[in-house]
Amino acid sequence: MAEQRLNGWQVASRLLSFIGVFGLILLCLVTVVDILMRGVLGSPFRATTDLYEVLVPVIVAAFLPIAFAERRHVTIRFLGAAFRRAGKPRVAWALDLIGEIVALGLVVLIAWQLVL
Repeated sequence: MAEQRLNGWQVASRLLSFIGVFGLILLCLVTVVDILMRGVLGSPFRATTDLYEVLVPVIVAAFLPIAFAERRHVTIRFLGAAFRRAGKPRVAWALDLIGEIVALGLVVLIAWQLVL
C-alpha cells in the first residue's frame, strides 16, 4: 500500500475540518437538548438560535479549505461535458477556469465580510 504524504496546506485543512466536525456534533447536541426541553419542560432552550447563528458560519468556514484542497466541492459540469463530447476541450477548459475564478471571488468575498 502506497503511503500518501501530506503537505502543510492539507494538514491544516484537515485540522480545520475536525473543528467543523466538532461544530456539527455540538449543533446536533443543541438541537437534541432543545427538543427534549420543549417536550419535557414545555420551554425551549433559549440560546438555540444564537448558537446556530454563531456555529453555522464557523462550520462552513472550517470545511471550505478541505473542499478546495481535495477538489471535492460541488460542481456541475454538464455544459463542459457537452463541449468535450463535441470535440471542443478548450471551451470546456475555459468554462472550468471561469468556475474556478468565480469560486475564488466568493471565497474572497466571504473572507472580506468576516474581517469586517
